[in-house]
Amino acid sequence: MSTLITLAAEASVHAASVEAAGPGFLDWATNLNTSTLTLVRGVAITLGVLFVIIRGVASRGAMTQVIVAGIAAAIFVWIIFNVTQLRDTVGNDLPGAAAVVQTIPTGHLLGI
Repeated sequence: MSTLITLAAEASVHAASVEAAGPGFLDWATNLNTSTLTLVRGVAITLGVLFVIIRGVASRGAMTQVIVAGIAAAIFVWIIFNVTQLRDTVGNDLPGAAAVVQTIPTGHLLGI
């Protein structure tokens, strides 16, 4: 029991020293990741709007092509915003996508 108390005391001292050191690498990486995600989403929206405008100009304002381009751009932006949900949905729908679990007989662990 005394070992557990000693480890808990060391962990609290370590946590206090980490907090005193200020923002670290993980905070910086999280902020960079959030900024990158925001940038990618902004670029996706901009590309979608530009695609619709270019298709509208190229088709001389043909309404069907503008509507189809708008639907394609909306699907593209939706995929960018929901890429993790899409990955999980596709992963669940694919056959054989279950996790592989390897079992090791206990005799191999003991060297028998």
